Amino acid sequence: MLLSQLRVQQEGFYVTTAEALLTMLIQRQLMLGQSAILDTPANTVAQRKRWQDLAQSYNAEFYGLETICSDMELHRRRVEGRKRGIPGWYDTVSWSHVERMRFARQAWTDDEGEHLRIDAVHTLNENVQTILKYVQS
Repeated sequence: MLLSQLRVQQEGFYVTTAEALLTMLIQRQLMLGQSAILDTPANTVAQRKRWQDLAQSYNAEFYGLETICSDMELHRRRVEGRKRGIPGWYDTVSWSHVERMRFARQAWTDDEGEHLRIDAVHTLNENVQTILKYVQS
């Protein structure tokens, strides 16, 4: 069984073990007064809300970044051509998996506050500059 398929109860919510572990690591960073960067799909409003609330409880800023690729053909070519090169790991996920995840995710809502949407059709440098402007404003 994959770690992400296990579920634990946390504060009245059932969350994946991977999410619970990530949340614990984030909290530890915030307790130490350090920044935390989450590289995760955060597919549900509930996940994002828990992490926003956690940041707020430590008087930390929460910057939501949503990455999309508006060109589906480009996205598919990138997914299917991806090679991770990590020994013992699968090279990539299938395009059908990407499509399932895209349709399963919950869109960001106005109630979640401001977030930045980054489009992967732009260059890495353009997106980095956009993100830096967002977090420095």
